[in-house]
Amino acid sequence: MHGTWSHGTTADVSPASAPLAAILFLQKMEENAIISIDDRRDIRRRLLACVVRPMVTADWWHKTLDLIEQMARQVPCYVMRFDQSGAIVAGLVGLADCS
Repeated sequence: MHGTWSHGTTADVSPASAPLAAILFLQKMEENAIISIDDRRDIRRRLLACVVRPMVTADWWHKTLDLIEQMARQVPCYVMRFDQSGAIVAGLVGLADCS
C-alpha cells in the first residue's frame, strides 16, 4: 500500500516520496535484532505474503510478480525482531545511517 496513516497533524510523518532503502519484516519477540535476509527466495515468499490482492487478473499477477522480483534483487530486506522496550530504535537508527 502507498500512503501514510497521518492526516498531516503529526510533524514526524510526511506524505513526501522517498527512495525505498530497506524492507523490514516485523517479528514481535523478547529480543531486539535486525537480521539481514540474503536468500532471495525467502524474500520473494515474504513479499508475496504481504500483497493485497484486489481484482486479480493474469496481467495483474505478471506485473506483481515482476515487481516482487525486482524488489527482492534491489532492496535490502531484514527481519526486525523487537520487544516492547523501544530498544530497537537504536538498531533502526544504525540501519538508517548505513543507507
